[in-house]
Amino acid sequence: LTLTGTSFSVTKTITASETADTIALRNGSGQLVATGFFQSSSRTLKTNINPFTKSALDIIREVSVVSFNYKTDVINKHIGFIAEDTPEELSTRNKNVMDSNNTIGVLLKAIQELEAKVKELEAKCNEK
Repeated sequence: LTLTGTSFSVTKTITASETADTIALRNGSGQLVATGFFQSSSRTLKTNINPFTKSALDIIREVSVVSFNYKTDVINKHIGFIAEDTPEELSTRNKNVMDSNNTIGVLLKAIQELEAKVKELEAKCNEK
């Protein structure tokens, strides 16, 4: 994958995990701009589909949210994570880039867990 300005060309076939590494290493900046990013998510493309049973809230508790500047952009402040310090559920296998789609999945599950806790507390309040 070769990124030049606003265009790209594929010079070799690479895997999805290699794509993340390639973009992160591009000229050290890793900036990619588009009007949208989409990830294939069809059941027909997946195998070993199982419910995620780990507590999303426990995973989120492990995350250190930090503010930082990229070395290539000391002007704009960012809020996020350090991949090497992040639970494996939110980063790639090499722990060098964040997996945004996994992060979204964990956040959605955390909302579901919180909703269940709220409903439980509401039921307790209604009993009194």
